[in-house]
Amino acid sequence: SVTHSICPADLQKNWLAITTLVKEELPSPEKMLALIKSAGAASTYDDIAVSRELAGLGLRFHPYMRHRMTLMRLIPMTTCVVDFDKSIASN
Repeated sequence: SVTHSICPADLQKNWLAITTLVKEELPSPEKMLALIKSAGAASTYDDIAVSRELAGLGLRFHPYMRHRMTLMRLIPMTTCVVDFDKSIASN
Protein backbone atom coordinates (compact mmCIF):
# COMPACT_ATOMS: atom_id res chain seq x y z
CA SER A 1 0.00 0.00 0.00
CA VAL A 2 1.09 3.54 -0.69
CA THR A 3 0.40 4.39 2.97
CA HIS A 4 2.49 1.59 4.52
CA SER A 5 5.30 3.91 5.61
CA ILE A 6 3.00 6.49 7.25
CA CYS A 7 2.56 6.35 11.00
CA PRO A 8 -1.07 7.15 11.88
CA ALA A 9 0.01 8.74 15.19
CA ASP A 10 2.35 11.13 13.34
CA LEU A 11 -0.37 11.93 10.84
CA GLN A 12 -2.87 12.70 13.59
CA LYS A 13 -0.32 14.77 15.49
CA ASN A 14 0.33 16.90 12.39
CA TRP A 15 -3.20 16.96 10.96
CA LEU A 16 -3.84 20.59 11.94
CA ALA A 17 -0.66 21.71 10.20
CA ILE A 18 -1.54 19.65 7.13
CA THR A 19 -5.07 21.05 6.87
CA THR A 20 -3.80 24.59 7.49
CA LEU A 21 -1.32 24.20 4.63
CA VAL A 22 -4.05 22.89 2.34
CA LYS A 23 -6.34 25.82 3.21
CA GLU A 24 -3.55 28.31 2.58
CA GLU A 25 -2.26 26.81 -0.68
CA LEU A 26 -5.36 25.58 -2.50
CA PRO A 27 -7.94 27.87 -4.07
CA SER A 28 -11.20 28.32 -2.17
CA PRO A 29 -14.05 25.98 -3.12
CA GLU A 30 -15.72 28.88 -4.95
CA LYS A 31 -12.55 29.68 -6.91
CA MET A 32 -12.00 25.99 -7.69
CA LEU A 33 -15.57 25.69 -9.02
CA ALA A 34 -15.08 28.81 -11.14
CA LEU A 35 -11.87 27.34 -12.58
CA ILE A 36 -13.59 24.03 -13.36
CA LYS A 37 -16.46 25.80 -15.09
CA SER A 38 -14.14 28.14 -17.02
CA ALA A 39 -12.35 25.05 -18.36
CA GLY A 40 -15.69 23.69 -19.55
CA ALA A 41 -15.36 20.65 -17.28
CA ALA A 42 -18.21 18.85 -15.55
CA SER A 43 -18.94 20.15 -12.05
CA THR A 44 -21.92 18.09 -10.91
CA TYR A 45 -22.83 14.41 -10.91
CA ASP A 46 -25.71 15.21 -13.26
CA ASP A 47 -23.19 16.66 -15.74
CA ILE A 48 -21.63 13.21 -16.05
CA ALA A 49 -24.88 11.22 -15.68
CA VAL A 50 -23.84 9.55 -12.41
CA SER A 51 -26.48 8.47 -9.91
CA ARG A 52 -26.23 9.60 -6.28
CA GLU A 53 -25.66 5.95 -5.28
CA LEU A 54 -22.73 5.54 -7.67
CA ALA A 55 -21.37 8.95 -6.64
CA GLY A 56 -21.38 7.82 -2.99
CA LEU A 57 -19.47 4.67 -3.84
CA GLY A 58 -17.05 6.67 -5.95
CA LEU A 59 -16.33 9.09 -3.12
CA ARG A 60 -15.73 6.25 -0.68
CA PHE A 61 -13.45 4.17 -2.91
CA HIS A 62 -11.78 6.55 -5.37
CA PRO A 63 -8.66 7.05 -3.21
CA TYR A 64 -7.82 3.36 -3.69
CA MET A 65 -8.20 3.16 -7.46
CA ARG A 66 -4.65 4.30 -8.14
CA HIS A 67 -1.40 3.88 -6.29
CA ARG A 68 -1.20 7.54 -5.24
CA MET A 69 -0.99 9.40 -1.97
CA THR A 70 -3.90 11.80 -1.53
CA LEU A 71 -5.55 13.43 1.46
CA MET A 72 -8.60 11.24 0.88
CA ARG A 73 -6.38 8.19 1.22
CA LEU A 74 -5.05 9.47 4.54
CA ILE A 75 -8.41 10.28 6.14
CA PRO A 76 -9.09 6.70 7.33
CA MET A 77 -5.82 6.90 9.30
CA THR A 78 -7.07 9.93 11.24
CA THR A 79 -9.97 10.71 13.53
CA CYS A 80 -11.59 12.79 10.76
CA VAL A 81 -15.12 11.94 9.76
CA VAL A 82 -16.22 12.63 6.20
CA ASP A 83 -19.94 12.81 5.51
CA PHE A 84 -20.06 11.50 1.95
CA ASP A 85 -23.85 11.70 1.89
CA LYS A 86 -23.67 15.44 2.62
CA SER A 87 -21.10 15.85 -0.17
CA ILE A 88 -23.42 14.11 -2.58
CA ALA A 89 -26.46 16.11 -1.48
CA SER A 90 -24.67 19.41 -2.01
CA ASN A 91 -23.69 18.51 -5.56
